[in-house]
Amino acid sequence: MHLLITALRSLVRSPRYALIAGSLIALGIGACTTVFSLFDSLLVRDRPGITQPAQVVDIGRAQRGRGFDNLAFPDYTDFRAGSKTLSDLAAYRFEPAAAAW
Repeated sequence: MHLLITALRSLVRSPRYALIAGSLIALGIGACTTVFSLFDSLLVRDRPGITQPAQVVDIGRAQRGRGFDNLAFPDYTDFRAGSKTLSDLAAYRFEPAAAAW
């Protein structure tokens, strides 16, 4: 209890320090909340319109034996027309974009 009283007295003596410390804590909490919200919405939650996410597969072509390369739209339509084992096929485009502040 004595430590708490001492801490409060020192904050009352220097209110500018208390304001700066409180602002930095609020800024840190806001940044963490923003990052978590983006992570949750982009990587954790299921995509809209996908009713059975456990049955979703990713189709692409390997680029030099590593990773996935983009497919052209005609390749997508050929896959969709010729698929006998998949119930449906969807396409998406993922590009990193710079944020403008």
